Amino acid sequence: MNIEIILRTHDQSNVHTDKERYCGGDKKTLVEKCLISLVNSANLLKGHTASFKILDDHSSDELIASIYKIMDKSIWSYELFRMTKPGYNHSALKQFEYCKNSSADLVYSVEDDYLHCPMALTHMIDNYIDFKNKTGREIVIYPYDFEGDYRPDGMYPSYIVRGTNGPWRTGFWTTNTFLLRPQVLEEHWPVFHKLATEYNSDYSRPPPHVHEGNTICEIWKNHTVRFSPIPSLALHVQFDQHIDPYVDWQKWWNEYTVLP
Repeated sequence: MNIEIILRTHDQSNVHTDKERYCGGDKKTLVEKCLISLVNSANLLKGHTASFKILDDHSSDELIASIYKIMDKSIWSYELFRMTKPGYNHSALKQFEYCKNSSADLVYSVEDDYLHCPMALTHMIDNYIDFKNKTGREIVIYPYDFEGDYRPDGMYPSYIVRGTNGPWRTGFWTTNTFLLRPQVLEEHWPVFHKLATEYNSDYSRPPPHVHEGNTICEIWKNHTVRFSPIPSLALHVQFDQHIDPYVDWQKWWNEYTVLP
């Protein structure tokens, strides 16, 4: 399988500016560590090929220099694009467009605050193939064991299944981070376009409120099968409630973010 990894980066602010991430520190360090973990994971792929597109949203010159330094350690080709317009709406739309128009077998749309374990991409691709062969359905892989699946207000019937590396769970939720076929974006393009261009998840602001839950998650619910690993293969490094209790995130933070 050929996989194209399409990553958005930005180090000037957080989407949720009023909260501190559980890793502490600044956004630049977070982006660097998450990118290193992703490159290290991609370098371990065997029997598959990969390439990177990095879409940067007006990051500091220091981060840009770091990105080039990190990507020089990749065994796979890469391109870095600097966005002409600032903000989530433009960069997310470009990310989805690149995914939709990719000629790869699979695309991995990924945000810059996901910390990957070394075998993350290998297990994601292998299980994508396994689940697609078993179900005959369109598959979307979300590499984080989403904490919302376990909240009383978020629980719903799901299947726990055996994957090639351990248990996986079906569900409906992802962020903008997911692995699937490019054709899924093409077939449901108006939904992806709406999420990117009309995003508004702040319920203190006037409606309409547009977010993953009422856009792309409806695709996962009605047209695909979403699988996520137990425990996570990639950690969403946001807030305390997002900590995976079965993963030592500090070990990942210290050991999986070292350049070869």
